[in-house]
Amino acid sequence: MFNPEFIYKFLAVPQLAQIQQELDQFYDSHKDNHVFNKKNAHGATIVELSQAPGEIPNSLGKWMGFTFVHADIDSTMKLLPTLQLYFDSMAVGPIERIALVNTHPHSVQAPHVDQGIQYLALNFPLHGCNDTHTQFFKQKGELTTVISMDEVRPGVKEQRKFLRYMEENPEEIGRYVLTAPVLLNIKLPHSVVNSGDSQRVGISFRFKTDPWALTK
Repeated sequence: MFNPEFIYKFLAVPQLAQIQQELDQFYDSHKDNHVFNKKNAHGATIVELSQAPGEIPNSLGKWMGFTFVHADIDSTMKLLPTLQLYFDSMAVGPIERIALVNTHPHSVQAPHVDQGIQYLALNFPLHGCNDTHTQFFKQKGELTTVISMDEVRPGVKEQRKFLRYMEENPEEIGRYVLTAPVLLNIKLPHSVVNSGDSQRVGISFRFKTDPWALTK
């Protein structure tokens, strides 16, 4: 079932309207929450979303200022019961990571491949996705480990480690607009382009075992 040439596929998800309503409620109730540093299972520092509203001790600032934020799996999935039923019905899981991915207005994400052993991610739209697109590039350049230190507010920087795709004239091989659930190959170089005036926010699910059966 492994297919490294797979790019992306929109999925026909049952009860999508109910799932999207739950996701919208999650976004509306958490969009002003703060984030904090946390050590993951591998000892690396990650930025995680607070489940409680308002400022928290040792807060780094509000979620919307950061580009890649982790969400607690158990707490988040309790708020998404219909999505959990879909995962169960498709024998998808357990979940390895839930990430909240923000792309600022009028910006272009650096082409990159995602860290970790997973090849596949399942993404859903949360906010401001219409005037954006995700583009994929043919893997013919060099991957370089980069640690970015982007200032998200005075005195606070977001540190992110990622594999940047180094190619002077990358060859695009596909693109989509995140308006529905999409399964994508995160080991192909990709980039999000936000041409709109709003923050583009998506939620990304990674699984301990890649769901290659969904690519058929």
